[in-house]
Amino acid sequence: MISNLINEFMSLDVKSVTGKDCTRLCFCFFVYENELFFGKPFSVSEFSTYVFRFYMDNTMFRELNPNKIIQKLFKYSPTDIYDYCSLQLDIIRNTMPSLIKLDKSNHYFKTLENNITKEVFLSRFKLVINAMMIKYLNMTNYWYTQELTLNEINLALEAQNLKNSRIFNRALEIINYCFICDTIDTEQLEPVSLTPLEKLNDSVKLNMFNYIVLCSNHAKNYNEGLIRINKLGYLIDHEKNYREHLPINVVKKIREFLNDCSFNGDFE
Repeated sequence: MISNLINEFMSLDVKSVTGKDCTRLCFCFFVYENELFFGKPFSVSEFSTYVFRFYMDNTMFRELNPNKIIQKLFKYSPTDIYDYCSLQLDIIRNTMPSLIKLDKSNHYFKTLENNITKEVFLSRFKLVINAMMIKYLNMTNYWYTQELTLNEINLALEAQNLKNSRIFNRALEIINYCFICDTIDTEQLEPVSLTPLEKLNDSVKLNMFNYIVLCSNHAKNYNEGLIRINKLGYLIDHEKNYREHLPINVVKKIREFLNDCSFNGDFE
């Protein structure tokens, strides 16, 4: 089983008519990070979100991909690449038909044999991914995980430069324009922390729904406390004495965070 699995994964490649499509390599990281060989089903939507983050976090891979949506991904969302990711999964499933199956809306791998532990298998699979990175992209010592780390967030906060961190990418995933003035130019957008910086704890820092993008001018006003977003999703401008509501699709995404008690205490 293990040798067959390794051979089938190594048969995945990045070949494309033009450029290189790294989505099938991304799939390997997706499988590893989510430990999908151990009876966990996965959906196209989950894969789409992972692919979106993979390309947002890796500019070089994004530029290599011939797909125009992937190249301009900062203008889109995970739902916009659903069809693309579904097609990629079809290609992957056809490449390894003995391992990956489709059951209604979920995909899953055949369960591994009982004579190998999860730790042993994952260590072997990591070597396979490293070998694939060398074979297809001539890259060594590269590894990817979608999870943000406390260290990278703290460094960005200390440098007061959230924009040059992966926090910006996660905030763009929630909304990719300034909802106050409709600015869509990514160069003019930057992330802000919904929770005042002096109130941040580690769990809030790691919560991607704590961050939202605004244009540079409105981000400055927000960071200076001139405007705030309350638990109902209203932006409150104390100087102009008016309220504007976040787009409903954004509120749905961050509702759980907005309703968190640690967040509510800081806002009207």
